[in-house]
Amino acid sequence: MKNRRMIPTFVYVALLFLLMNWVSNGFGMGVTKLTHTQINDLFVKEQVKSFIIQGNKIELTLHTPYEDEDVILCNLGDPDLFLAQNEALLAEQMESGILEGVFGVKIHRWDSPEGPRYSFSRKEM
Repeated sequence: MKNRRMIPTFVYVALLFLLMNWVSNGFGMGVTKLTHTQINDLFVKEQVKSFIIQGNKIELTLHTPYEDEDVILCNLGDPDLFLAQNEALLAEQMESGILEGVFGVKIHRWDSPEGPRYSFSRKEM
């Protein structure tokens, strides 16, 4: 009788583990192994429609699929450094309409004699 009770308990524990793993990986969306350079290339090639930074992850929504994916979730080593290094590119793409949405990031915009200026910093979650 004990063995019959142990098997369903094991099944429940295994299912709970799988469910927790699925939730922690973004509801079935696994983290793509792109390098910092590959992420930058997507921006330079104007493929990024919008992005969200949460913690050390960036979720990119693309204009055109990359390896058959429209949405890519990647790890960022240092999100603040990423924003600082790409500030001019992000500002240019926001002004031109290529980059339609930026989420999880504070955007500071001001006017200067040369035109609008932007700075980006990560929102604390």
